[in-house]
Amino acid sequence: MPKVERVIAENLNLAIEDVVEGLLQASGMTGRIPTNVGEILGYLDLKQLSFDFMRELDFMPELIEKRDIRAVLSYNDRIIATQRQLHRNQTVFSTLHEVGHYVLPEHVQKFYVCSIEDLSFFTKLRLEAEANKLAANLIFQLDHFAIEANSFPLGCNVITDLAGKYGTSFEATARRYVEQHSQPCALVVYDKVEKHVEGLEFDEFPGFKVQYTITSKSFREKFFTKILEEKIIPGESSVYEACKKLDVTQTVENKMSITIVGKGEFMFNSQLFTNGYKVFRLIYPEKL
Repeated sequence: MPKVERVIAENLNLAIEDVVEGLLQASGMTGRIPTNVGEILGYLDLKQLSFDFMRELDFMPELIEKRDIRAVLSYNDRIIATQRQLHRNQTVFSTLHEVGHYVLPEHVQKFYVCSIEDLSFFTKLRLEAEANKLAANLIFQLDHFAIEANSFPLGCNVITDLAGKYGTSFEATARRYVEQHSQPCALVVYDKVEKHVEGLEFDEFPGFKVQYTITSKSFREKFFTKILEEKIIPGESSVYEACKKLDVTQTVENKMSITIVGKGEFMFNSQLFTNGYKVFRLIYPEKL
């Protein structure tokens, strides 16, 4: 049993951050960007396989929707299996999620089958959220990412540059960037909606809605925690201007007036970019 596993087994109150720090140090990955999953697996003596879960895992219980499976951990076999069709960034996150189940206290099942929902930012299951947190902390190497991100002026270009460097998705990078930024800033994520919405026509454009908002600590203390409502007019809103861009490095910049309940109207700087699926808006005060 590797040393980190023994320490965890003997100290069940260890924080996730402590476990991550131990894994990074023991595997020799501290400060080496991007995090090499193979080094982590090698240290833990885990093997990684890939499958088409729909076709190749007939032994899976019928009650499990195989099409939704992203990753599997077999504790006794020391095997992590991931869906073969995943993109590289998805494979990395899914693998490290299963590492979380393998090493974290209270994650005592011998067999984990994790779905798209389990690995989602929105999961409601505590153990899945813990495994997601460990995976993200391994990828972003705890505060290493935040220190680097804060060394640059605020801007979407920092998000897209660091996503490539750390080997993670633009969405996950944007969330981490805002969550851990020392300056007041917010991220508004827009997702596409069905074209048939009462009162609106989307003949030439997809429909968009605010999916969620992320804020830095200083931003939510001074302004707000989330966008409650935004009128997104097809073809006119800057969200649509951004969605037509062909490259993540092509940003749309404008000013955005936001009425905050109980505080009045404020003007913010706004930068938007798209990953081809969603649109991301970085918001920060005109005067920092």
